[in-house]
Amino acid sequence: METLFKPHVIERHVTVPRYAMDLTPVTNAQYQTFLQDTKYRPRRMENFLKHWHHGRPPEDKVDHPVVYVDMDDARAYAAWAGKRLPTEEQ
Repeated sequence: METLFKPHVIERHVTVPRYAMDLTPVTNAQYQTFLQDTKYRPRRMENFLKHWHHGRPPEDKVDHPVVYVDMDDARAYAAWAGKRLPTEEQ
């Protein structure tokens, strides 16, 4: 059987200088502190922290990685924490 789709491969070479990343993902507890400190509210509320209840993560998920945040939400957290998100190359 012949395949009609032939993937196009784009290749580029980049030099990535040394960088550091956190050892662990951002937890629900850390993100909750960010929200309390900044009163941050996303532009789009659909699915934002949809697993939280009444503005709090479930008790058994406090130390789990935060989920249901979009790129803008992650950037806002990183700026508050004095950090940044990795680039595509990183």
